[in-house]
Amino acid sequence: MSPRIAPLALTGPVVCRGQVLDLPEGLYDWVHVEVDAPVAGEHTVWLYYTGGLDPEVLVVPGGTAGWTRVGVARRDTLVGVRLPDAPELVIRSVSLVAPAHAEAGAAHV
Repeated sequence: MSPRIAPLALTGPVVCRGQVLDLPEGLYDWVHVEVDAPVAGEHTVWLYYTGGLDPEVLVVPGGTAGWTRVGVARRDTLVGVRLPDAPELVIRSVSLVAPAHAEAGAAHV
């Protein structure tokens, strides 16, 4: 696996109930998510940075598990993501993708 990609260890599937997933602090370009959703749709997630938080759109495919991604627009250390309050969505896995010049989990200096 590329040093730019870091899978996030989950204890099992995560039902989206508005909770915050803590992330290894670092600079990232993308948060890749494998999600089960009964229907396709868009949901708001909140990205938590050391310097604030921003809303982003999580576009989910409908039906069986599928992959989607959330762009990390702010050039600041990402520390967490608040999932939508949408119990019909189940997160199967999460991977973080660092910028081309960095390794996943590298802190902003």
